[in-house]
Amino acid sequence: MTIATSLRQLETQRRLLDEALCALQVTLCEDRPSGAVPALVDRFENVATELRGIAADLGERIERLQRGRSIDADQMREIHELMQGFARCYWHEFARYAPLRELLHMGDERGRAWQAWTQVVRSAIESCEAPFDRANSVLIECWSWLVDRRGGTQGSLASLAKLRVVPAGTDALTSQSKSE
Repeated sequence: MTIATSLRQLETQRRLLDEALCALQVTLCEDRPSGAVPALVDRFENVATELRGIAADLGERIERLQRGRSIDADQMREIHELMQGFARCYWHEFARYAPLRELLHMGDERGRAWQAWTQVVRSAIESCEAPFDRANSVLIECWSWLVDRRGGTQGSLASLAKLRVVPAGTDALTSQSKSE
């Protein structure tokens, strides 16, 4: 696969991720039941906004790469770091057990309309996983292309090993120190 094809696929997955985040934001901001808005919902809205900002920054970096004449490790590292920041924010603020449990518990306490709404929010949060995972897979293909282009030197591979997206439910600092 060419790097141009990989970058197009990366942008496609980023766009799908942004669409899923947009749907989540609409659910959080516009589709919620009437009444006072709990602080937890405000927090989820803020996280969704932050994630959309990261996705937009990612789109700008990908576009810059697509327009450029060459691709270097620094450009790929910027994209990778954005993906890593997205993963940390998504998993720590949304998708791990505690925030979802707190959201569902709030729905149980506030009645049927809120219960139904929190299930829709949960589903919207989960719908972000597939495009992110696919984008991460394409990012690995981009790194592979770059390493192959540089002759697959041991130094390139060592750098690549340090720059990986943190898996779900792990602590970024703990995960990084284990890999070094």
